[in-house]
Amino acid sequence: MIGTSFGNSASSGDSFSPADIAGLKLWLDSDAANINAGSPTNLDAVSTWIDKSTSTNDFSQGTALSQPIWKSSGFGVNSKPYLEFDGTSDFLAHTPSSELQNTDFSLIVVANVNGVGQSIWRRSYTGSSFDYNNENIYGSVGFQNRGGTGVFQSITYSPTNGIYIIVFRFNSVGVGTSIRNIRFNAVTQVNETNLKPMNVNGNDIFIGTTTGTSSYTTVLAAEYLYYDSYLLDSDVENLETYLNAKYAAY
Repeated sequence: MIGTSFGNSASSGDSFSPADIAGLKLWLDSDAANINAGSPTNLDAVSTWIDKSTSTNDFSQGTALSQPIWKSSGFGVNSKPYLEFDGTSDFLAHTPSSELQNTDFSLIVVANVNGVGQSIWRRSYTGSSFDYNNENIYGSVGFQNRGGTGVFQSITYSPTNGIYIIVFRFNSVGVGTSIRNIRFNAVTQVNETNLKPMNVNGNDIFIGTTTGTSSYTTVLAAEYLYYDSYLLDSDVENLETYLNAKYAAY
């Protein structure tokens, strides 16, 4: 299903919020108000990254040694707060509700693609997977989907190291009509059709690990937005404008 839009334009003089777009099911923002109980200090371990959407899809980590670190500044030229996953043991997990298991979805991430193996988002399945990671290619990020027939589809795009606003959209109408679109800093890198429908038999979702238990990756991440539809181009452009004003990624 293609998403519908409403609300103000991010490029106008009116105030814009990602919540102005219908279908927002996850909003992880690294501002202090959304970390732990909302009053962290610099270098605190993060036990809970609070979802600031109305869905309360928090990401958490109960094991102290596996908790990422919150840094109050230093992300990009605007020196924004961010979470640092050390690549040794750190990860956050979410046991998903149906709100984060959709055949149609849009995922927007602000992260530092820093040339190290990164699993910035992993949603696992029984027998298949949706990965946002580097697929063991230095300095790159990828998207994988193994459809219901077991056909494995993947792409990899290798950007220059740095901070990126990354948009993944998937419209899973059916074989021959599904669309996958990937944008880095407001430029489309991948636009494919004739894909397998998305498998939604989901298990946990992870940030900072490719398996959830044994393969950890270095991640510097500032913001995640998840919508339960394939957003319109105009919605994506508003989000990119809003996020770039905040992080100055491009």
